[in-house]
Amino acid sequence: MTYSDLMAGLLMVFALVLSVLMVVSGHERVESEAERRELERRREVAERRLGVRMRIVDALRESLSSYEVTVDANTGDVGIGSAVLFEEGDDRVLVDGRDLLDSVVGVYAQVFFDSPEFEEALGRIIVEGHTNDNGPRGLMNNYLYNLDLSQRRAYNVMKYVVQAQGEGLYGDKLRHYLVASGRSFADLIYVDDNKARVDKERSRRIEIKFSLSDENMNKELAELFGAPL
Repeated sequence: MTYSDLMAGLLMVFALVLSVLMVVSGHERVESEAERRELERRREVAERRLGVRMRIVDALRESLSSYEVTVDANTGDVGIGSAVLFEEGDDRVLVDGRDLLDSVVGVYAQVFFDSPEFEEALGRIIVEGHTNDNGPRGLMNNYLYNLDLSQRRAYNVMKYVVQAQGEGLYGDKLRHYLVASGRSFADLIYVDDNKARVDKERSRRIEIKFSLSDENMNKELAELFGAPL
């Protein structure tokens, strides 16, 4: 969980508390009209901050619905199966994978950078590499082997995106926001809810995620609670 996601969770709790206070205020007289307006303003700030993430998620789901990717309905994480991107145990991006990345990243960038609201809220775009648990014997050796593989894959995807976008419309902005991270097999996908059997193919994947800006969130939190910046 990122710092931004933690703050978003706190804002959600705060928004719920404010909503309760608004209901209570309907039964108990608010001391002044100014106090009522201030309470309403703070509730609106909290709801706006919570709402921007869901608007981004909805925009990503709609824009990427025709591509062979998954978009998480809660987080907006875009999943691309590694089968189309890499050979088993390899980190070189396949030709078919490059074509898919060209399309998906172009749409992804358009969603964020054609919207001033979304771009202002954006903190980072994270390319995450994930592997299955195939590899050498021994938990530590296997984990480290896959950590190295997942990091190289994430880096090579980001490298390709940066080079392919180059001097394009969103090239400079992507170079500013993109980071790469390897997760080894820390987030395996299982065949069923019992987690008795790993889904080897689905676990091999690249995920493209976004985080919200800590700086913008801190400003809104300061405004929300009346603290000095």
